[in-house]
Amino acid sequence: MTDGWTVIATFTGNGADFRADMVVSCLNGNGIKALRVPGGAWPRGIYTELEAVRVFVPPDRTEDARALLEQEDEA
Repeated sequence: MTDGWTVIATFTGNGADFRADMVVSCLNGNGIKALRVPGGAWPRGIYTELEAVRVFVPPDRTEDARALLEQEDEA
């Protein structure tokens, strides 16, 4: 499903799921399709905090996504 898509953000540790969900929500809300891997299915296991959560966007939207996330960071 994410073949050829670009990783736009990677989160680890406590709150990784929440932060990834926030990025996906922000991107989707601004018309940029985004997916997170692994998905949000609970529970993922006892070592959830060690597993990276990645957010992907289509390659043709990578620059738009980066610009939007940089803009959000500055706000």
